[in-house]
Amino acid sequence: MAREPRKSDDAVIRTAFGKVLRRLRTAQCLTQEELADRSNSTTNYVSLLERGIEGPSLIRVFDFATALGTSPQDLITAVDAEVRRSHEAAD
Repeated sequence: MAREPRKSDDAVIRTAFGKVLRRLRTAQCLTQEELADRSNSTTNYVSLLERGIEGPSLIRVFDFATALGTSPQDLITAVDAEVRRSHEAAD
């Protein structure tokens, strides 16, 4: 049986996406501005995502995956792993 969603799951997912985005960006030695240019975004939006303040739409997930040279599936898998780590740490 699937577990009930936690009340703060949206915040956990936003935070996890931000951590993964920052990790992938810095691993490629990209600035926020360079990632924004590659993803047809703004530096401010990249900053908001990395801080977990905003969450991306599905279209933006594809844009960031392409900009980072990965697949959307791999990006989401990395975010899912980060969410699971967060839940394990909270338990």
